[in-house]
Amino acid sequence: MRLGARQVLAARLKELRTQAGLSQEELAGHARVSRAYLSDLERALPEAGIDVLLRLARALSVSPGALLDGAVSNPVSRPMPRRRKPRLSPAERLGRQVSRLAEGADDAALRRFAVVAKAFFPKR
Repeated sequence: MRLGARQVLAARLKELRTQAGLSQEELAGHARVSRAYLSDLERALPEAGIDVLLRLARALSVSPGALLDGAVSNPVSRPMPRRRKPRLSPAERLGRQVSRLAEGADDAALRRFAVVAKAFFPKR
């Protein structure tokens, strides 16, 4: 019996993930997908878009074609993507600057604080 593309992807994905020593949660984080979605992919439930396939291949350090065939001989030489730091809201940035000032930060921090504080507390 011939396997469909989804079943091949599911089997290869699980095989490559376990060979890399990654949990579903770790691989999902590197590929920027949810763990539940990755689990569904490994069970051949949803169809994966090309962008998801590319992110998974990069996270596993294999070529995108290796996810769909039996060959893992063409590794991708790019490092795993770094997780971006979450962007801080203006209020969080202000709080951090106040903390630095309380710790005795330099004049540059004081000037930045003054600019941000003016934006938060305009004159009435």
